[in-house]
Amino acid sequence: MINRSQLNDCMYTLLLLLVSFYAVIAQEKSLMTPEVYKIWNKLKLQDTDDSLKYVAYLLEKETGNKILMIYDRLNDSYRQIERGSQAVVDPSGIFIAYRISHDYEALKDLKRKKTAKDKMPKDSLVVTNLLTNETLRFPGIDQFMRPKKYGSYLAALLNTESKESSDGNKDNKKEKADGNKDNKYGKLLIFNFMTSSIDSFDNVSEFVFCDEWPRFAYVTKSGDSITQHTLVYINLGSGEKIEVFSSDKKIQNIVLDKSGDQLAFYVVNDNDGKSNQCEIHHFSLLNRQLSKIEESEKFSLPPNYEFSKNAPLYFSETGQRLFWGISPKIMQRDSTILDEDMPELEVWHYDDGNLYTVDKVNLDKDKKKSYRYYLDLVDQTIRKIEDIRMDASVVSIKNDGRYALLTDQSSYRKLMTWEGNIPVDIHLLDLNTGEKIRLAEKHSSAASFSPGGKYAQWYNRYDSIWYAFDIRMRKTIKLNGGIKVPFYDELNDVPDQPVSYGTAGWTFDDRQIWLYDRYDIWHIDPLNLPLARRLTDGRERKIRYRYLKTDPEADFIDINASHYIHAFDENDKSEYYLKWNFSTGSKDTLFGGAYKLQSRLTKARKEDLFLFTFENFETFPDLHLADGSFREIKRISQANPQQQEYGWGSSRLIEWESYDGTPRRGMLFLPPGFDPESQYPLIVNFYERSSDNLHQHRAPEAHRSTINYTYYTNKGYVVFNPDIHYKIGYPGQSAFEDVMSGVDALLREGFIDSTRMGLQGHSWGGYQVAYIINQTHRFKCAESGAPVVNMVSAYGGIPLGNRAEPYVSV
Repeated sequence: MINRSQLNDCMYTLLLLLVSFYAVIAQEKSLMTPEVYKIWNKLKLQDTDDSLKYVAYLLEKETGNKILMIYDRLNDSYRQIERGSQAVVDPSGIFIAYRISHDYEALKDLKRKKTAKDKMPKDSLVVTNLLTNETLRFPGIDQFMRPKKYGSYLAALLNTESKESSDGNKDNKKEKADGNKDNKYGKLLIFNFMTSSIDSFDNVSEFVFCDEWPRFAYVTKSGDSITQHTLVYINLGSGEKIEVFSSDKKIQNIVLDKSGDQLAFYVVNDNDGKSNQCEIHHFSLLNRQLSKIEESEKFSLPPNYEFSKNAPLYFSETGQRLFWGISPKIMQRDSTILDEDMPELEVWHYDDGNLYTVDKVNLDKDKKKSYRYYLDLVDQTIRKIEDIRMDASVVSIKNDGRYALLTDQSSYRKLMTWEGNIPVDIHLLDLNTGEKIRLAEKHSSAASFSPGGKYAQWYNRYDSIWYAFDIRMRKTIKLNGGIKVPFYDELNDVPDQPVSYGTAGWTFDDRQIWLYDRYDIWHIDPLNLPLARRLTDGRERKIRYRYLKTDPEADFIDINASHYIHAFDENDKSEYYLKWNFSTGSKDTLFGGAYKLQSRLTKARKEDLFLFTFENFETFPDLHLADGSFREIKRISQANPQQQEYGWGSSRLIEWESYDGTPRRGMLFLPPGFDPESQYPLIVNFYERSSDNLHQHRAPEAHRSTINYTYYTNKGYVVFNPDIHYKIGYPGQSAFEDVMSGVDALLREGFIDSTRMGLQGHSWGGYQVAYIINQTHRFKCAESGAPVVNMVSAYGGIPLGNRAEPYVSV
């Protein structure tokens, strides 16, 4: 019989053998060199069909050719396309289209030889019928698209300009001479995979699908001595074709309403590319009526204003309104004056809203600024929404509502110089009567409407209150005013007012709003605030709950349905997906653990299937498919199988006390085969609070601003990233105390070599590194990337949007 002492000896011997075994395994793994950066793939999801039968994703290395992968769920098979990219998958799962590029090294060689841009090889379009496997290839692709909500159609524009130019095409030369670079003309192909047909149209500049019905429009040009531009509409279902409009002027920005019953477009006479002026035309397919928006007895433009081609042109959700914009006329220079005789004058006044440097940077953007109007297509009235004082606007009920919210910064613009954020006045505009009500004065952010348009809502950073304005009752409501739990960022430690945690949305008919605090979801009825209740129990357990919207088109939260939520455990940084029943309050854990989970689930429109990723330090975020219960999970990508060849290391959450006894946390990354009885060199890298990213995967990458943790753990380093808790006004000292107390705690563990310690930080972290190395000589080396080392000279700088408040506080 073995006694306890003998058992302990056996266990100790076994432990030594295990340590030795894993140390040998670690030694057998490959060491990384800088070449490793070139062989690691990043994964980018491209597109899927509505049932997730086909998933297209891209594998992209630091250099070299991209690889397009297409996963077939029903056959559990893959297609691998070398040099493929920009894939679109038909919503019905009938076809896939993608771009094929020229070889990466061959293109680099042509660039080294200074090959002219128009002589460089063009990409090709490849279209594959997924049902028949028939594949077509078309060289010289410019752009292609599929409809958003219905299948079997694809439109592609092939670039034929270079051929026309070499053939001496006069129209092409005239376009270039006139400076018309906005529009490229090529061959348009329209694929119908239900009928296996391809229609072709020459000299097309732009095209657009209707969102919900098979209807289509495009612009083409013709003529030799005089160029004629024509807008054509096609009913893809019936084959009906209508020439809507023709002109010797350019036609641009064509839009269809959601049903495809209306068209709108700009007509632009812009030979030098410097004018914003345009005409706005509207065409109704129901009565075949073409009309032009112009000044009349009922409507006139403000003096020195014109219709602007730079304003977005779009219909409201129902198609009953057409939105457009106006802008100040641009003074045209006298063409008889030579450049050397043209004086240059720049004027700025100290009392202007912006600094001169900011105005200069924003000059081109300001020249294109426009102010929104709309045409009511029912009563044919034109209404103004914005003017020169208004910085932004939003219209209720998807642009069909009676009211608009306006924000006005004009009185506060100078505050940017020393506060960093510009306060706003919020106004409610009645579009029917023109009445304007000021809802809030000198608030911190813009407002939005509830989905049903009954309320305007906003969060004010200055008092940390969520507000709702009841439009019918003309009453402002403090949504969280009576709740003792803070709804502002509790960990805010920057010289600025704290932001909110956001909102999940509204329940049906704008009855309740769901707000987030740090941990929980709150159900608040604006008309009955005492009934506000917490839906989750995160605060007691330090778990953050967030609602996952799986239907991107849902306007309201259905309280009668079960929902998916994301949970983040602050204690150990683990994450979970839960299925939650609002009525019963039950929460069933579906999947999770010591992982970082994708914060958005991609749900199939027509099946109970999900596409998502999960990761941790050792696990790359490959794509996975899961059923609705998450009992069946299948990995459908393997982006970096070579990872198993390299020693990787591990991550750990560590805790210690700062010099004043305050608990602190951070991340520790250990080399493969870590032996606590050995000593390792240490690199300290930090920024602000980073430990929530403990389970983030860090693939080998030559990053522009931070060290690659994986590369250094592979080389035998320990990497330490402490959370920095800043005391406003003393950022350098705050970083010094948290970094040094954490390093001291590590040294007490015995596995850090105190003679081989280094620091690295970038930008704000670079400033902290510069500060720390002026306070201690304990680090053997340090790298301070792009630091601000002179706070006085940085004041008023525009790289940060003229944010001066960090420098004032320091």
